[in-house]
Amino acid sequence: MDAKATIERENPNVVAHPIPCRRARILDCCCNRVWLDYSEESDTVCAVPKVG
Repeated sequence: MDAKATIERENPNVVAHPIPCRRARILDCCCNRVWLDYSEESDTVCAVPKVG
């Protein structure tokens, strides 16, 4: 996934975690994690990535 690679290349201090859109995620906040919502049908990002 290009977005995951771009995020991790631009900020090596974070790890991007791809999650299908509108799926549940862990509720604890972690400043070295980026949630990457993507569409399973088109394999594109469907929401602005968020630290958490």
